Amino acid sequence: MTLRSCYLVCLMLMLLFLATVSTCNPAWGEEWIPDTPQKVDLLADAIFWSEGGKNAKYGIKSIPCDTLKECRRICKNTIRNNVKRWNDSGRKVDYLTFLRNKYAPIGADNDLSNLNSNWLKNVKGFLSNPKKI
Repeated sequence: MTLRSCYLVCLMLMLLFLATVSTCNPAWGEEWIPDTPQKVDLLADAIFWSEGGKNAKYGIKSIPCDTLKECRRICKNTIRNNVKRWNDSGRKVDYLTFLRNKYAPIGADNDLSNLNSNWLKNVKGFLSNPKKI
């Protein structure tokens, strides 16, 4: 095998690796940021299921909401607003951890069973295996 052949083989392997990595679901790997309407919807779906589905109404407790549609709108606004807050904070932690700290903080007074400690893992799980509402 010539040096040029080795170079081409290495280049092809590198491109294959990069193509594989770039198509992996980013929920567990690279930074996951809801920077498109589709990602905001996907994250809202993941929060819906992580919070307990229809009976939990996206876990919204700070603002009254009566219908799932209204609660989803509030959830999506929270997702978008926290992207700006996260950017303004200097991105000291990844976005999903930042959101968890706001949405379902560990040790919160209203979390007597410590369920918030599972929130991030659950949301990432639903992002990895999306489940429509």
